[in-house]
Amino acid sequence: MIGDEFRFGQGKIRTNAVRGWETEKQKLTWPVYLQESGTYAVEAEYSLKEGAPLNQYSVTISGNKLTAMTESTGTAKNATFAKQKIGQIEISKGQQLLEIFSEGIPDEDLMYLRALHLTPIPPSS
Repeated sequence: MIGDEFRFGQGKIRTNAVRGWETEKQKLTWPVYLQESGTYAVEAEYSLKEGAPLNQYSVTISGNKLTAMTESTGTAKNATFAKQKIGQIEISKGQQLLEIFSEGIPDEDLMYLRALHLTPIPPSS
């Protein structure tokens, strides 16, 4: 984690997410190790209440970048977690650094991030 403003939910199933994403200098990073290079589908699992400002964010790994806009995932009282397809990305084998960050200063919280999902896409025949 880069940035002091991050907070975590209370650990309950409804609130287990990273919050406090309020500046463009904040980012979350994970080291990942892949045994083989390949194409992966990338999805962000997050919550964002209806009416919240929509913001642009990016995911980078292996020198490649995907950018998306946040989307509402429910009402102001009942924002649920949902997966947003961001795109496909080529990832080289070996040690890589996965990053997610805001593109600019987010209005309010960027999102309540629960997970980033990388799903291998089989090669075409």
